[in-house]
Amino acid sequence: MMGVKEPTELRDEYPEPARIRRYTVELYRLGRLIVRSANNFRRLEALTDAFQSRFETLYSQWESMDFSELKPHELMRLYHSMEEKLLWNWKAPIINDFFVMIYYGILKNLCKSWCADSGESLQNDLICGEKGIQSTEPTRMLLMMAGRAQKDTKLKAMIMGESPEIVHERVFSDDGFKEFREDVSMYLNRFGYRCINELKLEEYSLRDHPGFLYAILRNYLMIDRPELLDVDAMDRREQSIRSVAEQRAFGALSAQRFSGLKHRIFRRVLANARKGVKNRENMRFARTRIYGLLREVLRALGSRFSAEGIISDRDDIFFLTLDECWDYIKGTAVTTHLGDLISLRRREFDGYKDTEAESPDDRFETYGMVYHRNRFKSLDILDFTPEDGLLRGVGCCPGRVTGPVKVLESPREDVRLNGEILVAERTDPGWVPLYPAVSGILIERGSILSHSAIVAREMGIPTIVGIPHLISILDSGRVVTMDGAAGTVSLVD
Repeated sequence: MMGVKEPTELRDEYPEPARIRRYTVELYRLGRLIVRSANNFRRLEALTDAFQSRFETLYSQWESMDFSELKPHELMRLYHSMEEKLLWNWKAPIINDFFVMIYYGILKNLCKSWCADSGESLQNDLICGEKGIQSTEPTRMLLMMAGRAQKDTKLKAMIMGESPEIVHERVFSDDGFKEFREDVSMYLNRFGYRCINELKLEEYSLRDHPGFLYAILRNYLMIDRPELLDVDAMDRREQSIRSVAEQRAFGALSAQRFSGLKHRIFRRVLANARKGVKNRENMRFARTRIYGLLREVLRALGSRFSAEGIISDRDDIFFLTLDECWDYIKGTAVTTHLGDLISLRRREFDGYKDTEAESPDDRFETYGMVYHRNRFKSLDILDFTPEDGLLRGVGCCPGRVTGPVKVLESPREDVRLNGEILVAERTDPGWVPLYPAVSGILIERGSILSHSAIVAREMGIPTIVGIPHLISILDSGRVVTMDGAAGTVSLVD
């Protein structure tokens, strides 16, 4: 579920319990855990609905506030209120994550043992095309906005010819773009916090810098393959993948002994896996929204500190810990020279950029004091050579595509895409607007249930994640053949 490529042994740290303890203590604890988990799973729908209802009530209350009008101690009190009322009641998403892990795993095993799925991709196709997942809504709305711009000659010319910043200014000042302005306002209001690195508080959201929105629309308008931007075609592709998978799975079950019983079990497991994945994505979006509000709370605090001369710039607040901010307000700070502390941390942070080539390996061991004499490198450094010319990862969405790749470090880097295969080290929800403009997706890091995999699967885009050394092997323009079902990438001469 987390995409960890290799296990680790914990026997030395957690030795096997004695036989008596195993059956008198550990067995009781295990039984109690199973009963509690089963009870939580039974109530999951109610827990999820209660969480969403509570979240919407609190979010609406906080979003209506003008944080810039609050004093530092009021902002501190607001943060603690958010923490107490929401963070410590974040139980439903955690229970649902466990629910997804179990039922997705069971579904995968049933597909392999009952449905003869040797490629281990059938379970992915079965959970494709689920309605009500909010993660795909931003992209669908962007495609509809691009369709409106395509029909408006003046608007299209402006988006294609002017800088994104100027386009945004003119859209909101010219009444000739009233309908399009309403679309943009609705998008920013609903999805403005869904941005690149959305869980990094120092990043700017689309509400802060909406220019990225117009850069995406410009790319859509430049695409010469209109089928890529057809929302209805996307829906049909999703439902086709789902329908074919269901026919394959239930057809295999019908030919077996006890087919009726197996049908009922399989349908129950499949329904729970689909429900869990949908709830997981929707509650992740709730996390995105509350992080967006928290970002505004902290920037408001930074503005207060900057106006008082405590720090130099509003965004310097992100070089401090929360406790350091609150302690300064309360008068319990270890140091009152926050500017010096920020300067020190900024120098360290800039130093990390200079040593990017020495970034930690995926798995490493440390000895003694962690920051002393440890390089954060694996003891086994191997030269990687593709086996038989194939790169292997985890197939997420089926489809065989041959074409050039486009390697991007960030979606802001170059959004000119026209049906290439997108290659990235990692992705997050901020990358999703690029998906309609590509024919396939290859990702070095990520798991089968990562956001990228789920959204790409919903859009029916062939996708492979978890491909070791992908970025170091492929360059933009290199032609490859990817097989989303098998999880393989072959390098074309």
